[in-house]
Amino acid sequence: DRDRKPDTCHLSQGLCAVSARDLLLGIFVALLLLRGITAWVEHRLLYKRRRVLHTRPEDVGLEAEDLHFCAEDGCNLHGWWFEHPEARGVMVICHGNAGNLADRLWMAQTLQDLPLHLFIFDYRGFGESEGIPREAGTARDVRAALELARQRWQARTGSELPGILLYGRSLGGAIALQAATDASVRALILESTFTSISEMGDRFYPWLLPRLLCMNPYRSDQRLGDVKVPVLVAHSPMDEVIPYDMGERLYSLAPKPWRFLPLQGSHDEAGWVTSPEYAAAMHRLVAETFPPPPQSS
Repeated sequence: DRDRKPDTCHLSQGLCAVSARDLLLGIFVALLLLRGITAWVEHRLLYKRRRVLHTRPEDVGLEAEDLHFCAEDGCNLHGWWFEHPEARGVMVICHGNAGNLADRLWMAQTLQDLPLHLFIFDYRGFGESEGIPREAGTARDVRAALELARQRWQARTGSELPGILLYGRSLGGAIALQAATDASVRALILESTFTSISEMGDRFYPWLLPRLLCMNPYRSDQRLGDVKVPVLVAHSPMDEVIPYDMGERLYSLAPKPWRFLPLQGSHDEAGWVTSPEYAAAMHRLVAETFPPPPQSS
């Protein structure tokens, strides 16, 4: 028996089996590592939040009501309510992915002539809102904001369903679309927003395999088809963060497209301040879709 030659066939089969197992294990570990890296990069890019409110409404001469409210999962949220004496409804503002409420006070300053109450709120993990942001959580947050706006409108006017103009900018557009089918929403504005995070990843970070590994896809392109109210889409062709063609595509997907408006300036500059025609369009949208304010009894 000692003089017998080794069975090279069985030996090679065993080596092949071990090599295949090692290869599969290596691929599995690599995918786990890539998923972890993708999740970390995605969260860092998607939620550039700031916890401290560096400015408050009174610091810039504005009067606002400080509101603390809860999402359906019990997460405590925070927002500011700005009254308008001749409000036809409420504008609920879903801000972008960076900073917090304090960085959006300019919105309240420049929208004072729009005949709507303004409600700006922070998503979980931003400013004084508790929790950690993720897609499922921001959906709960915007639903809670709409419910609070409905309750406050009803308490003031006795009207069961308020007219809500739901506005979302950048990431806020995707968050607004998570609740845009709510019965109280009368019109929707999407400004400088994207079709989906997975498509953004495909364009800018394809090596992270975003179609496969994206944790917060925010598929606005899939949600928009269910929105049955007028939709105003505004986007700048000079936007260096979110491609202009994404705004065009979102507009093409809206069942009730109201207007597509090209803006001026970069991603951070574009808006109704740098594009006066945008401000005029917002006023027309309110005039066409919101009846005169109800009389208090």
